Amino acid sequence: MRVFLKFYPLIILLFLIVIFFNKILTAEEVFTTPDFGQSDILNIEYPTKLFLSQSLKSHELPLWDPSVGTGFPQSSVTSGFFNPVNLALFYFLPMPLAFNIGFATIFATTAIFTYLFCRTLGLSQISSLFGSVVFTFSGIFATQIVHFSVIQTLSFFPLEIYLIELYIQKRKLYLLPLFSLTLGLQILTGFYQAILYSLIIITIYTAIKIFYLQSFKNKWVFASTLALAIFAGFLIGAVQLLPSWEFTKISTREKGVTQEEIKSFPYPIKHLAAFVSPYIFGDPRIGTYPHFNENWGIFWENTGYLGILPLLLATIAIIWGRKKYKNINLFLVILIVTFLLMLGKNSPTFLLYQFPPLSLFRVPARWIMFFTFTLSILAAYGFQTFQNKLEGKIKSGNLNLLLLSILIVSTIDLFLFSARYNLRGQAAKWLATPQTAQFLKKDQSLFRIDTGGNQEIWNHQFLKIGWLTGAENYLTYLEALDPNWNEVHDIDHVSLYAIIQSKRNQILSTVKEQNISKSADGFEFKSASRNLLDLQNVKYIISPYHIKGRGLELVFKSQTQPPYFIFRNKTVLNRAFIVTNWDIAQTFDQLKHIIASSNFDPRKTAVLEKIPNINFQATISSAAITKYTNQDVEIKTKLNGNGILVLADSFHPAWKATVDGQSVEILAANVDQRAVILGSGEHLVKFTYDPKSFKNGLAITLTSSILLLAFLIWAILKGEKLKLAD
Repeated sequence: MRVFLKFYPLIILLFLIVIFFNKILTAEEVFTTPDFGQSDILNIEYPTKLFLSQSLKSHELPLWDPSVGTGFPQSSVTSGFFNPVNLALFYFLPMPLAFNIGFATIFATTAIFTYLFCRTLGLSQISSLFGSVVFTFSGIFATQIVHFSVIQTLSFFPLEIYLIELYIQKRKLYLLPLFSLTLGLQILTGFYQAILYSLIIITIYTAIKIFYLQSFKNKWVFASTLALAIFAGFLIGAVQLLPSWEFTKISTREKGVTQEEIKSFPYPIKHLAAFVSPYIFGDPRIGTYPHFNENWGIFWENTGYLGILPLLLATIAIIWGRKKYKNINLFLVILIVTFLLMLGKNSPTFLLYQFPPLSLFRVPARWIMFFTFTLSILAAYGFQTFQNKLEGKIKSGNLNLLLLSILIVSTIDLFLFSARYNLRGQAAKWLATPQTAQFLKKDQSLFRIDTGGNQEIWNHQFLKIGWLTGAENYLTYLEALDPNWNEVHDIDHVSLYAIIQSKRNQILSTVKEQNISKSADGFEFKSASRNLLDLQNVKYIISPYHIKGRGLELVFKSQTQPPYFIFRNKTVLNRAFIVTNWDIAQTFDQLKHIIASSNFDPRKTAVLEKIPNINFQATISSAAITKYTNQDVEIKTKLNGNGILVLADSFHPAWKATVDGQSVEILAANVDQRAVILGSGEHLVKFTYDPKSFKNGLAITLTSSILLLAFLIWAILKGEKLKLAD
């Protein structure tokens, strides 16, 4: 009984998590909540974790994904591939079970360490349980379930601030490496905006604590040790940070985000009313929430619903609890700071977003994550204050019953919103092979697909109907095999869905979009876009509309409503081919102009960015791919003169090439493809993805982790005698 009384809050929290997820935990169901034009969980989170799972089970590093966007460095973005939790889940468990259990671990981490943090603040078990339930099942986590990496990164914050509070109280050195390890794990999860905001809150929290609220003789020494711990955390995260930095330099985010992007998706002040009634401005589940614009944000970025009782209790804490609990003033400061920052352009603090690091990220409204956390802690203090005021005034049994009733009512209120927000579908249905994929799998050649027009019919339902009714329609929309959903069915797609992409990929996407015209009965691919289809190995196009263009023929119609059509490109080029002519473009604008020209013939000419020092005479040539894996491509070629081998895969500086065992330079060709110069005769060409950023990052991560663990063991063995400051 003593053990139960000590741990009953944690048992309750785990029980609530099981109730919340229900059939998700058995993989009988999957989250399928739609988004604008696609679903972030279906088109980003699930496919990327599937790639991780397949790579690990094949004993490959999950570095380069050839199935989307003509090749993409998945490990360089917010994928969380190197987080040990994810490595274990996706190696040992099958999809989608690993994916679903991942959500449960996110909620469990958040719940347990929010509770423990409240306990370190001196709050009672039931008050701490209340604060934990309020934050864990708030609108933040419910609406952001579609963004696995976002909430997984956020879930480390309660543990970080818990360790900081313990360190401030106990002043034991062994807590520092524990904090560094936690920060390192958070960085390895990859959503850098949440990491930055976490560190800002921790800095504010620590500064107020050690300089104003606590008694320290060596304040700056104490602060310096925390700074060193943060630095150590970044060293542990190097295997994620260095590849991300490498990719950023060649991406559309090289110079950060524009002020226009930061101003988009704002948090309107009046949206605070959603903390009382989440659907007061409309319900995206039934298509009544306003479409986002320059003056209106997105529902899942702006909703941190806690329930009315927690808000009342947070108010009680601020009004009546501040004299007894000095920490309430600290959290009130953080509440005000996070509130002003989350308003974005609607706040006088928007000036701060013109400078790094805040200028590096869009959607300032995401400060709501920490605003909601702070409200949850204040609600726990309010719960404690309410409990204190009634103690001795009513019988103990009645007081406990009243407190339990508040907890139960608040939990039910949160569950009525949070557990019912997301669309859940039967895994067997949503992961079944669509009719279009069944047709395409009959073609055993190496090819890519493209899709068009699916967003229009998807958004027609999403914006006007939502997903509470007609959810089965979204199953039909999956027939399009939109990026990156194609990965689920092992079919390569020429496009990708990603927040950050390479500048080269964006140029080709722009040229293609600018050369497609919309008509009443469908789309027409003009000359430049047709050339790109050939050049990028696009053999099939899927669309719910008719498509016109040179050399396109209808080969399949699905038995769905609406029907999806597959058009075959009769003039598609192979994934690898040889040309003997070249043109030169030394700027992206010149590249874009040549590629978009109706005179450009990809069968004869490669557009290069430097003049090759060789003459070309080949008239007979062949190129056959003999090996094609994620990080290795082998091609056998035969020429009767000099030529240029073009591989229709994305150009990235980490790719290396050899010809007959000798290293050769890879040239950027046709904006975003790889090319090597070949002489006459038969050759074996090998391309290998070999990113130094990953190798260097891995070395730093492993070395710093080993040293930090050794330091942790040493500090623990020193025990109670080792104190940094008194």
